[in-house]
Amino acid sequence: MYGKINSSEYTTKISNKKIGSQSTNNILIEPQIKAKLDLAKGWTPYTLLGYVLNAGDKTKLVANNTEFEDMQISRYVEYGVGVNKSFKDSLWSCFLQATGKGGDRNGFEETIGIKYSL
Repeated sequence: MYGKINSSEYTTKISNKKIGSQSTNNILIEPQIKAKLDLAKGWTPYTLLGYVLNAGDKTKLVANNTEFEDMQISRYVEYGVGVNKSFKDSLWSCFLQATGKGGDRNGFEETIGIKYSL
């Protein structure tokens, strides 16, 4: 996945500190293993394990003339569970997924979605 983040310099309202950063080009490489079990009536529970590596530019953040080099998210592990529901004779499906992240990015995420297969 490719992403470009553009950032402009600004000054905070409360402390009147100048914040600046550079634009970055990010290339995320995300290999993932997913194990699933197809059940009756279109239900498919699954589990996943993946690794995310940022092979793009390093982020440079400067706040009040202090440079923060550790703002870069370079790699993390993603793990989770979910369930997909396919509808009979339809290209539509929906899913519910919960994932956790560990490494340079930490936390949990829950996602609800609708998919259309081409």
